[in-house]
Amino acid sequence: MVHERKKKEVEILKTMIGEFKVIGLIDMFNLPASQLRDLKKSLGETAVIRVSKKRLINRAIKASEKKNLEELTKTNAVQPAFIFSNENPFKLYQIAEKNKAPTHVKAGDTTPKDIIVPKGNTNFAPGPILGELQKVGIKTQISGETIEVTTDSQVAEEGDTISPDLASVLSRLDIKPIEIGLNILKVWENGTVFDKNVLAIDTEEYISNIQTAFRNAFNLSVNTGYLTKETVEFIIIKAHNNALNLAVKTEILNKETINPLVQKAYAQAKCLESKLPEEIK
Repeated sequence: MVHERKKKEVEILKTMIGEFKVIGLIDMFNLPASQLRDLKKSLGETAVIRVSKKRLINRAIKASEKKNLEELTKTNAVQPAFIFSNENPFKLYQIAEKNKAPTHVKAGDTTPKDIIVPKGNTNFAPGPILGELQKVGIKTQISGETIEVTTDSQVAEEGDTISPDLASVLSRLDIKPIEIGLNILKVWENGTVFDKNVLAIDTEEYISNIQTAFRNAFNLSVNTGYLTKETVEFIIIKAHNNALNLAVKTEILNKETINPLVQKAYAQAKCLESKLPEEIK
């Protein structure tokens, strides 16, 4: 029976791999079941999460005919799961990031970033808590009837392991230094596998950089006379204007220069007239 269930699960995963354009691998480690339910609800029809055992995931990937899909398995995921979607990989990653929620750290957790306890009043009355705060490196003083943090205090660096004492203090201060959500590691689309560090880009900045690069390339192309479908119209207009200006300056008559040349001659005549003595005007 167990063998049949595993075989059926592999077939389900293989079918889902074939149905979706975008396949991602996420790490479910330390993700509470309640948080997972909320995430599935928030994703709606954008994506489908399928939790399965690592060996069954690997079997389904090997059984698939999609090119380069095995690259998804080259991660250090503790509890891998699939995320399936037809959404753009970068947008899918952004949606997952937006649905992360801050949470308390636990003893043994690894900090994803520096943890700083901000300066300010704790609302704690003087007592044993004062020693607990100082033990983890928080600078404090008694201010009236409460304990005050006198300066911003860094209590952990990125990559540190949280001690039981620090976890307890941060919890009592209601500081939530980490975010819980879908930890997308890799995403596959059309044979290309995007790593997390590639997906985690600032989209607005990226678009702005592309727009700037296009403008610079466009201006260079027009100024050097390099013809493309985007620049040909502007290069022709520029050439026409240059030719027209040259014809006017050298007083070459044609249907386009006659009006500006007549205007030029008239202006020169009026200027000369203004310099003549009154008796001969």
